[in-house]
Amino acid sequence: MGQTPPAGGSLDLTSVREGSHTILIRHTDYQDYTQTVYVKGGSVVTVNPPISLQMHRRPCRTRPDR
Repeated sequence: MGQTPPAGGSLDLTSVREGSHTILIRHTDYQDYTQTVYVKGGSVVTVNPPISLQMHRRPCRTRPDR
């Protein structure tokens, strides 16, 4: 649905049809998180992804000892 949660990090989606749905959570500083959930009519599904920092490959510059 392409929505961004508010600063609190919680997002409520309403009017979701019953059935299987794939959740993708993406942020540049974290690893992507994907989970498939089944939504039953009139129910609430909570998704709590683990927080895992993305390991960035950045060049490392060093100076020789003087």
